[in-house]
Amino acid sequence: MNEGLSLRVQWFAVAMLASCSFAASAGATILVDDFESYADEASFDAAWFPSGASQAATVPPSLDTAVFHSGSQSMRIDYNLGNDPFFGQVRHNISPSQDWSNLSEVEFWYLGQDTNSEEILGFRFYTSFGSEIGRVQFPISQTKVTTWTRGVLDLSNFTPGGAVGQENDVAQIRIALTGSDFGSGVIWIDDIQGVPEPTSMALVFLGLSGVLLVSRRRCA
Repeated sequence: MNEGLSLRVQWFAVAMLASCSFAASAGATILVDDFESYADEASFDAAWFPSGASQAATVPPSLDTAVFHSGSQSMRIDYNLGNDPFFGQVRHNISPSQDWSNLSEVEFWYLGQDTNSEEILGFRFYTSFGSEIGRVQFPISQTKVTTWTRGVLDLSNFTPGGAVGQENDVAQIRIALTGSDFGSGVIWIDDIQGVPEPTSMALVFLGLSGVLLVSRRRCA
């Protein structure tokens, strides 16, 4: 190995170590729930439940071990928005609360059925003090998708009125189904996780490019 090539290899190794350290400190994916930790229906029901007693008839959630995106379990919601109060929210308390201030988006996977009624699927987020941070809604057609589909919640585009600046204290998530056709159906949710700012990885690759460019010029 000639001296120039050896120097470039050394610089590349240093850059890789530095970039890995930087990426770790800049932020990582935050798991909200992949539904794999629940041993049985009882443990799931203690973690995910309708927001109110009246909503137990409209959006009863359950643990599904037959249909899932990854792993071996997912959440199933058998909704019926023809029942009073004609909408419903499935609630999950996150303890301890999570810091989402370095996240750009939250992703999840969902699956419906073509026989489902078309309803409005939405996500809402709250702090440990009960303040709503924001909410995101999807088109009504999404309850009818027949293949696992990736949903993205852009954290920069919450509905106005959220408690902006409190993303470091996410303590509750609610999955809401709001009436459009006021019908019934089944929807599955899986693999909910927060994704860090894309600039973190962009800076890593930019740093690597710069190091390699400098080392190449020095060895020329």
